[in-house]
Amino acid sequence: MRAQTLNCLAMIASLACSTNAQEVCRVSVVASFLSRDSKTPHAPIPFAFEAKVQGKPALIKRVVPAYHPKRAVIVFDLSGSMQDKIPAAKMLALGMLRMLPADTRIGFLTFADTVANLIGVGEHRGELQDLVQRIDRRNAHGRTAAMDAIARAIQMLEPTQPGDLIYLISDGGDNRSRISQSSFEKLMLAKRVRLLTALFWDFKGRTPEELNGPDLFDHISERSGGIFMVTSPIRDDVISTLDQLAQYVNWSYLLEVESPQSIRSQKIELSALDESRRKLDRFRLQYPHQLECNGSSSASAR
Repeated sequence: MRAQTLNCLAMIASLACSTNAQEVCRVSVVASFLSRDSKTPHAPIPFAFEAKVQGKPALIKRVVPAYHPKRAVIVFDLSGSMQDKIPAAKMLALGMLRMLPADTRIGFLTFADTVANLIGVGEHRGELQDLVQRIDRRNAHGRTAAMDAIARAIQMLEPTQPGDLIYLISDGGDNRSRISQSSFEKLMLAKRVRLLTALFWDFKGRTPEELNGPDLFDHISERSGGIFMVTSPIRDDVISTLDQLAQYVNWSYLLEVESPQSIRSQKIELSALDESRRKLDRFRLQYPHQLECNGSSSASAR
């Protein structure tokens, strides 16, 4: 009943769209809420959603509440600088494995100079948990090819689907990848995969490439519709990070947005409203800010 109400309200809110016949695309966008109040977080109750594409009202055809990711890949940093952070990193990985619904298909890999311990996306959570439990700080060595590892995770998700997640657990920037930063960013946005980043961070002994870590992963996580979290090996900080991840995973909605066809990427803006048509300002709404709408997914507007 609630899903039907959201669908109706979303369409009513967007009736300002042009009704002239034109070629359009229907694009699925996953939007996740995060509470701005860390002390007393509570689940959002959106009454309606509004969408704009290139600054113009866009029709929301469908709203699916409580939408959980169907597929995810955990990307675990095993470079040398992670040695003293391995216990905390394992907590973050195991916490995500417990958090994701039972029907979410999960893959896993570790990385340093190269990718290792790769387990394809599938239904083998017990095997993944056993592998994470066996990781030891003595396994950590080498440099950090994070972008190469994420690119490999994207290959594991091919063909990518709306809502796919990559969850990166690392302690710094990239000092080893073969893929360039610009090519990496283009790949992430083209494949429409959300990046969730938990970054252990301090400035001691960092190379210039590693110092770029927060800027790189914050930027791409935000643009992909994911989140970027700075944490520490302290237990309370790890628990706080898992709480943020739980909000993101559990407070998600799938929106089907209708947009005019275009050969170019288009800017999308989403808003969640209460019963008084005011924005839900107590929450951040995380979603991809660019959408692709080309002839392959076009339909005739009625």
